[in-house]
Amino acid sequence: MERNVAYGLDFKCQPSISKAEITERVSKALFEVGLTHAAKKYPSALSGGMAQGAALARALAREPELLLLDEPLGALDLNTRQDMQKILRRTIKRHQAAALMVTHNIDEAMAVGDRIILLGGHPAGIAAEWQLDDTLCDDLDKQKELRYAIFLALQKACAPVAPEESRELKRLPTNESVSAA
Repeated sequence: MERNVAYGLDFKCQPSISKAEITERVSKALFEVGLTHAAKKYPSALSGGMAQGAALARALAREPELLLLDEPLGALDLNTRQDMQKILRRTIKRHQAAALMVTHNIDEAMAVGDRIILLGGHPAGIAAEWQLDDTLCDDLDKQKELRYAIFLALQKACAPVAPEESRELKRLPTNESVSAA
């Protein structure tokens, strides 16, 4: 897995990084995601959670200013997902990197994010927005309130829209005839 995490650190199109620096970055990234013990494993021997951790470590090894995460925990079981949520949140804070995470999971957004933006409507746009703080993790009542507010906003944003005149399908006149040959 070490080579997998190091992938992308020695491309010719980026500033040169020494082998020692690559080794240090890989070790640090694996430590951050809790996978130091699996450093010598082949990718095919990793569980789903370990594979997600390796992908995160690979991204972190590059020391990015921005992380783009598209449903990063979607395929994980509940326990692994919760562990990875904590790792993601802690790692993003430690690196002080900006992160944009797309998810359909309200609990995941609440666990990882410090800001939730709900997109919806026709055409799509920002339907609602919430700023989160660190006290949310420990306050079950706050979590319930936020979850309910997001759910209501989601229902509103996804409500069917009455078709406007400009959006209705219209049959266009044609001079061609179609034969059933």
